[in-house]
Amino acid sequence: MYEDLNPPHQLPLFGALRPLADSKPTACVELADARHFTGEIEDYADIIITSPPYLNRYDYSRIYSLELCLAFCKDFNELKQVRHSLLRSHIESREPPTNDVKHPALIEVLDNLKGQNLNNPRIPVMIKGYFEDMNLAIKELYKVCQPGARVALVIGNSRFHGELIPVDLLLSELAADAGFGVERIIIARYKGNSSQQMGRYGRVPVRESICIWRKNA
Repeated sequence: MYEDLNPPHQLPLFGALRPLADSKPTACVELADARHFTGEIEDYADIIITSPPYLNRYDYSRIYSLELCLAFCKDFNELKQVRHSLLRSHIESREPPTNDVKHPALIEVLDNLKGQNLNNPRIPVMIKGYFEDMNLAIKELYKVCQPGARVALVIGNSRFHGELIPVDLLLSELAADAGFGVERIIIARYKGNSSQQMGRYGRVPVRESICIWRKNA
C-alpha cells in the first residue's frame, strides 16, 4: 500500500484517468498510539478520515494472531502485550487509568448494566475503557488539525444486554468538549443484532454513522 501511494507507482485515485505524478505526492507511514502521538508529529492536517475500532468486543489481536505471530510477535507473551496495549474495545481490556469521561448518557448505560447477569462481567470495564481511550484519541486529533480542518469518523453504535449505546453521539460530545464543532452525523446504514440479543430482547436496528467534525479555531 505504501508503494502504491508513492511515485512512480502511485495509482489513480477517485476515478482519475492517470496517476497524479505531476504533483509528486508522498505518503508517510508512522507507527504510533492514537491516544498519544502528537509528540511525534510536526505537520498539521487539513482533513482526517478514520474509523476507530467499534465498541463490539472484537479482539483484533486474536483475529489477526496468525499475521501478528508471522511478522511481529515472537511468542505468546508478546502477543499478550499487543492485546493489552490496544484501544479498549474488547473484553480483555484492563481497567482504564483515567476517569475523565463523565457524560450522563454513559453513566446511565453503566448504571443500567450494573448488577445485570451479563454474559461477560467485564463488559462495563470495556465500555468505560473504550470511551476513556477515545477521549484521549479525539484530543490528539484536535491537536494535529489546522483551524478549519475537518474530521470524518466512521463508527457503529452498540447494544449489550438490550442496552443501546449511542457511540456516535457520545463521541461527538467528546469532540465538542475537545473543541471541535459537530457539523453533522450521517447515518450510513443500519445493522442487525446478534442472535442472542434478538432472541432475548428483540430486533432493534443499530446504526453505523459518519461523524463530521470541524476545528473552528
